[in-house]
Amino acid sequence: MTTDGPCHGVQERLTDAFLAREAPGAEDRAHAEACSACGALRADLRVLADVLDARPLPELGAERAAALRRRATAELSAAAAIRPATAGLPPGYRRELVRLLAWAALPLPAVLLVYAALFRFGAAFLADWLPAALVTAIGAAFALGTASWMALIYGSIPFVAQRAAVRRTAQRMAAATPLDSR
Repeated sequence: MTTDGPCHGVQERLTDAFLAREAPGAEDRAHAEACSACGALRADLRVLADVLDARPLPELGAERAAALRRRATAELSAAAAIRPATAGLPPGYRRELVRLLAWAALPLPAVLLVYAALFRFGAAFLADWLPAALVTAIGAAFALGTASWMALIYGSIPFVAQRAAVRRTAQRMAAATPLDSR
């Protein structure tokens, strides 16, 4: 679910209508047809309603039903936050990204110095036994391999940060709406 703008209210009303087993209002239906995020939520709620209608529901007490409603709302909110195309950046993403980049940049000078030393001493050692062109080719392959693994590691940091932020958000939402174990 989005946390601001007109979508927030529409998504809350769509979820409330689903939980009350009522049809959403005409204005909310019109908005959901025009907005991809709200349309996706409405489609998800329709699928969930179809699945629930196909199964008999057990009788629940009022307290248990209220706890289940709170939990379902939290899980739907977490599922909407996971969709990167509709939800944007999750809360805490920037902080997580900066933290991961700081930890990744900390050993970088030492790694580069070690690799530069390996490259320099390796070239000097091999220069006595191999032709210069072959030493250059080996050095280029070493540099390309180093650049490739660094690109892979540092390029994956934004994805890891997003995943960690989404997981943390989902955990907070689930913890805020505990499910009674009665």
